[in-house]
Amino acid sequence: MKKILAVLLIMSIFSFFVGTGNSFAGLVGNIAVEVSDNYIGRSPQYKITFITPISLKKGDNLKLTFDEQVYLRTENIQGKITVNGKELLDNPKVSNDSVEIVLPFDLNSGETLQIIIAQDVVNNPSLPCYLRIILTLDGVDYNSNYYKITDVTTIKDLNLNILEDSYKINFSVGYNGTLEGYKATIVGTGSNTNVTVTPKDYLFIRFSPLLSQSFSSFLSKYEITINGTQPPSNPVLTTLFDDTPNEQKTIKVIVPKDIYGELEIVIKGFIQTISIPKNLSGDAFVRVWTSKETTSVESNHIEVKSQNLINTLINVTPEIPDGKNEFYITKPTVELSIDKGESIEKVETFISIDGKDFQTYTGPITFDDGIHTLSYHSTGYSGKNLIKEDIKEFAIKVDTALPVININSPLVTDNRIYTLKLDVSDDNIEEILVKLGSITFYPYKNNIEIPTILFDKETTFEIRAVDFAGHVSEYNNVIKLN
Repeated sequence: MKKILAVLLIMSIFSFFVGTGNSFAGLVGNIAVEVSDNYIGRSPQYKITFITPISLKKGDNLKLTFDEQVYLRTENIQGKITVNGKELLDNPKVSNDSVEIVLPFDLNSGETLQIIIAQDVVNNPSLPCYLRIILTLDGVDYNSNYYKITDVTTIKDLNLNILEDSYKINFSVGYNGTLEGYKATIVGTGSNTNVTVTPKDYLFIRFSPLLSQSFSSFLSKYEITINGTQPPSNPVLTTLFDDTPNEQKTIKVIVPKDIYGELEIVIKGFIQTISIPKNLSGDAFVRVWTSKETTSVESNHIEVKSQNLINTLINVTPEIPDGKNEFYITKPTVELSIDKGESIEKVETFISIDGKDFQTYTGPITFDDGIHTLSYHSTGYSGKNLIKEDIKEFAIKVDTALPVININSPLVTDNRIYTLKLDVSDDNIEEILVKLGSITFYPYKNNIEIPTILFDKETTFEIRAVDFAGHVSEYNNVIKLN
């Protein structure tokens, strides 16, 4: 059992360090490692950041030791290693798994040491793994975070463009991403000849809800080209969250020819133009992956604004609740503004607080203590047509006051049989603690009576009240027995 627990402890410690990236860069005595390319077999730039726990002098030696899976180039590396942007005083001593360098300047305790090793010095392993680096300084070893070397690549530089009559999507395949075109086989002879298509690779495009409204449940092969070539058959189209505001269409397309680097996909209407409906607003973007690089990558977002858009925006100061449990402990001020399309005129905004009748919004609103609901919407005209925004709601919780503790029983008595009576005034009370002598009570209501027997001339008591907003009130006193 002890061995199992020890193994689990070691695994938990390992999992803590994996993938921590820069999180240790600000901690003295820890090392953060960044690699420009963590793919197997590559030779990336290394950025090694260290907060030194001791003062260093110009000419001090540092040693970096790499895991045995890594291979270092030992020749022609002059000028390929810098420390805090400065070149080394002497050529580094390099073996197959370590680098020894001479510090080119003084460095005080707590300051940052950053070593950059250029590309083509350190070679990644040929198999996926986790690695770390040991920095030896003044006879002490410091371990870096673990970093991952992987065999999984994704598409790169994905970009979406919305043109007047089409959508254009550009990206590059990664190291594993070379795509193969389909194989066409002629079957039969004469008038019975058929062509059989055998796909090799597929391209997948998932459209954001806004773009998904551009086309119906069908997209033909005549409406899409990949590097100027149509696919051999119609894309397979599927829909997620059908008939909801978050509906997203995905197409699966056969790659029509071998592609080694960059791709350009153009989606353009064949019979009618494919375009975003003019009455819709929102973000346009796509997610793309291939059968070779199966991790989806999200493109840039393009904001699309309808000519008839009316969108009331809310701004709260403080920006986020400054108390606990989403309470504001500073009276918040709410200000409304309007984002509108080009055709909208004569805009008005209406508000309702806590279910009361809607009134015209005239300026910022400051909320007093309590739990409130703000309902709001705006209207405007596009020509002679009234455009009305759907009603929105915003809940806001305000508590600026500390709990008030009131003692309702006398603190001087002639009777040993005594009842401590108190009440706590607060609408949002979370916890009340009363310590009477050596016993602690946790009352569940605001009006409190605690009977006791007074054995001593003086009995101390402490009261602590906490509300959900995070306010704390405390009261300490003594009950005296005559």
